[in-house]
Amino acid sequence: MKTKITLLLLCIAIAGLQAQTGHHFSQASYTSAKEKNNKVRFYGGFGLSFSNQAFLVQFQPGLLYEASGQLHFGGGLYYSYYSNKSLSGTAKSHIYGGSLIGAFLPVNELEASLEFQYLFVNQTYLNNTTNRQIPSLYIGAGYRTRHMVIGFRYDVLFNEENSIYDSPFQPFVRIYF
Repeated sequence: MKTKITLLLLCIAIAGLQAQTGHHFSQASYTSAKEKNNKVRFYGGFGLSFSNQAFLVQFQPGLLYEASGQLHFGGGLYYSYYSNKSLSGTAKSHIYGGSLIGAFLPVNELEASLEFQYLFVNQTYLNNTTNRQIPSLYIGAGYRTRHMVIGFRYDVLFNEENSIYDSPFQPFVRIYF
């Protein structure tokens, strides 16, 4: 629950910082000549959460290619480390993998996306190690500003027993560089 609240507050803070730039939200108002010639965009996500007993760090770098003004394709990497030390024992997990993404922009401020993600999960709890693989297929939609997209996505392959998440619905923030 704390992680979800932290993520929500981060999204609000980033959106507030973006709003402070004073740019209008039309493509023509903020696209420079250099940006128009550059069809490759880097994006990324970063997560950090900690408490007295737990620590989580997450990295999600990626690359998008603008095939046309409205259609983008790309891929990304994913890495997450989690550790929890409680009275019942120590739990650790390493999660890594990759994804392929396609995004469609029907208008400048709206992005629809389809993302296939494949993760490898290595978990250790009380000296018992389990390894598994998790495929996910996300359908998402988000609000796009100059350098970021904030939205929600839904995993159509969600399996409650195998997933690393509690729900097939997930918020996301994608920051472009």
